[in-house]
Amino acid sequence: MSISQPDLPVHPAAPRLRRFAQAFEAPGFRWLWLAALLTWSAWIISTLSQGWLMLQLTDSPFWVGLAVGLRGACQTLFSVPAGAVADRVDRRRILLVATLLGAASVAAVAVLTLAGAVRPWHLLAFMGLKGLLSAVERPSSAGLLYDLVGPQRLLNASAFRFSVDSIKGWMTLEDISRVYQVPFPEILGQLKLPADTAPNTPLKELRDKIPGFEIGDLRDWLAERIDTKQAGLLRGPLTAAGRP
Repeated sequence: MSISQPDLPVHPAAPRLRRFAQAFEAPGFRWLWLAALLTWSAWIISTLSQGWLMLQLTDSPFWVGLAVGLRGACQTLFSVPAGAVADRVDRRRILLVATLLGAASVAAVAVLTLAGAVRPWHLLAFMGLKGLLSAVERPSSAGLLYDLVGPQRLLNASAFRFSVDSIKGWMTLEDISRVYQVPFPEILGQLKLPADTAPNTPLKELRDKIPGFEIGDLRDWLAERIDTKQAGLLRGPLTAAGRP
């Protein structure tokens, strides 16, 4: 179910700074972007603390990997039906329910931990639920993004949603290609890497392959590429796809 909202006017001749942040002209996007930023920060803290807690409980790297793998498996398993639900149900309600369930599960684990009653199976159940909720939240958030900003601001909004500032050394070349919509061969060409470079190569390992490589240089290139692509779309006619 999409939200009926008229597209905001586009200003092709606006100053570059205004064009760069034009998605923020949609009030709803400001809140969605802030929520995504806070969610991402909480996800990092949650992932670290859950792994540490599982290791403290079991003293076994296997259990730590099992918990993370369970979350990934649940996210993969439920991603397709969750996407179908996001196309038919109010996405705001989906995100609200998913967020409340996520907060309740975190609170439950916190209470169990403080009471000294937490067990490995509690964390496994929690990680499975987190995977399910993640599968539900992602398509709903992506669909809501389109509803809020419209087709003409979608690329700009997507660029801010997956800000280049979030690029970290543990991310792989494949992650960069998928998240920022850059063909893998183009990344290899820009970084002057061999064609047989593995897609799962972490960025931090590129320092050994490319003299003087800095992740900041990759951020700058991606930011320039996104801005150039956005400017090209604004100068030319844009054919809007049908709303989901």
